[in-house]
Amino acid sequence: MEIVCPLCNGLRKQEMDCPSCHHVMKDEGAVIDYLDSYMPTISMDIKNQNDGVIGEECLHLFRCSYCKKEKKILISPYII
Repeated sequence: MEIVCPLCNGLRKQEMDCPSCHHVMKDEGAVIDYLDSYMPTISMDIKNQNDGVIGEECLHLFRCSYCKKEKKILISPYII
């Protein structure tokens, strides 16, 4: 069995309403992917050491397509 982020691995999609303007915020990917060009290929264990998240959750950046507000959301993992 493996612990994976369902958003990073395309197992589900998530959108949310912007708290400022109530337009749709879209997932822009894992925060760790913005830190280094090699980060998308590393394991969840190493990601957890670098993004400050304790546990198996994956920190994702959501951005409003209208007002450009950003929000970071913890995504619970799947076990596959």
